[in-house]
Amino acid sequence: MPNAMKEDIRSSIEGILKNEQFKMDTQYFCEIPAENQNPELMKACESYLREAENPGKDRGKVKQRLIAALEEEGRKESENNRTEAENSLNIQMEIGKILRNKDLL
Repeated sequence: MPNAMKEDIRSSIEGILKNEQFKMDTQYFCEIPAENQNPELMKACESYLREAENPGKDRGKVKQRLIAALEEEGRKESENNRTEAENSLNIQMEIGKILRNKDLL
């Protein structure tokens, strides 16, 4: 069970990363301002996934950076009144799942 949950958490992190990359691409390619971009969250997800592939001495620091970025995004999302409610809710659910299982990171 823990391995399946770890894979689910990893998949959630990948989903959040793709969402943040999409926001950045939308702004760059379509010149449409993407609201609520979070480059720090994107970098934290990238670093975590890279570290998960090749564990090193910075694992604890990378994990803490990811947790801090997720917590900050969770706070921002809950404070915002967004028209993208469905997307926001999905991201909130993924963030919540990861934070509830941060011991598996």
